[in-house]
Amino acid sequence: MLDINALRQRMEGRTVAIVAQGKSVEELERRIGEFKDKNICWVSFSNFDIIDDYILSKIGKRCEMVFNAAPQEPDVERLVRVPNLIKVIDRGDLVITVINYITRLKDELKIDLLEQRRDKFILVREIKIGNKMPYNLNFGTNNTMSLVVACVLMANPQNIVLFGCDGVPREIAGGEPTVQTYYKHELIRPRKQRWSLHHDTDMTNQKFMEGYNGAVNMFGLSRLPQLYNCSPGSVLTCFQTVSYDAALNIIK
Repeated sequence: MLDINALRQRMEGRTVAIVAQGKSVEELERRIGEFKDKNICWVSFSNFDIIDDYILSKIGKRCEMVFNAAPQEPDVERLVRVPNLIKVIDRGDLVITVINYITRLKDELKIDLLEQRRDKFILVREIKIGNKMPYNLNFGTNNTMSLVVACVLMANPQNIVLFGCDGVPREIAGGEPTVQTYYKHELIRPRKQRWSLHHDTDMTNQKFMEGYNGAVNMFGLSRLPQLYNCSPGSVLTCFQTVSYDAALNIIK
């Protein structure tokens, strides 16, 4: 059974790059060759296959951790997310799959994932330091990125760099304007029905860093990794922002 040690084997002492699907990640696609020789653990969310195929494959790499959350409509789960997840689990090399929505899948989907592949992925509730889990780190945001950061923190990385974490301005209330803020939105559109991400942006700006700074005491960490946002034009103002040139100097 995989556990917190599996995450640490991939992440401890390394830079963890969390790649979201904001439009600014187009810059990462253009400059990915500059990161080829960096010691980076690449992490992404539910549309991780797009990041793998269009960005990381250019330097012969792929995500070492993928995180599936925020369930969509049943057809999206059945036709897109679950097959992608199974493909990643089955490839088996340098991949840790962290799932927090598994118990909300339909029974016929749970059977395949839980029973046939149960020893090949981690449930969020199984990632623990003592009796503390990622859920215990209350960022006050209740979004996927916060939960991913909490899991990564527990693996003791050197630092964390965010790419494509653009946020959505308050004036965009959802629907087509929000769709256009996604990287490769033409590929993501058929997979996603919920687009009101301005709420996540507001809550992250208001609450995230308070929770992040409390992680040392919550998890008994010896140090708090530096957290950088390398997402040009991001409206997530709570993070320390860095340019691509600065990020290249930070990452060893």
